[in-house]
Amino acid sequence: MANQSRNNKKIQDFEKEKLQAILQYKESVESTRGKSQDDFEKSIYLLGSGGLIVSLMAIEKIIELIDIIAFKYFFVIGLFCFVATLFSNLLSHKKSITESEKIIDKINQEPNCIFEDEFTESLENGNKKIDILNRISIVSLITGIISILLFFTLNFFTMSDKKPQPQNPPKPLTEEKGRTISTPPKIVAPKKN
Repeated sequence: MANQSRNNKKIQDFEKEKLQAILQYKESVESTRGKSQDDFEKSIYLLGSGGLIVSLMAIEKIIELIDIIAFKYFFVIGLFCFVATLFSNLLSHKKSITESEKIIDKINQEPNCIFEDEFTESLENGNKKIDILNRISIVSLITGIISILLFFTLNFFTMSDKKPQPQNPPKPLTEEKGRTISTPPKIVAPKKN
């Protein structure tokens, strides 16, 4: 009887440890969800406003020189890549929030589900999707930066050759240095007969 009582105590201790592990895991998922929501809002603000400012500044300078700019496609590719970065980044945060909410709902319905293979597979599947979006974001950001750098670098070398040089105004016949006193008008005296 004492043996059975010790076994029951061990089972109860194990169940308490299991419940504690479930609660800690649920808390960490909720924390991740909260951080993802914060990052999502920050990303919308920072990337949206930063992209808008950079685009407006670049377009303002480009329009003045549109006739002599070469390799415009690098600029367009760079802009599309920055938009793809923003979009995939936002989707990644949104997916993380959605997956976290699904996990919390499953744990609320059945706390022991975190020990099942189906739960682990579902978790890994969601994390793979988030990882793919994160990789797209990184690759598109790097591609965008390289494209914009190529655009500016190549145009730096070609623009100086194509840009029309301003013509210097014609110099006066008598070159003046510093402040000079103008000569008085010449009046010709009439001839004496």
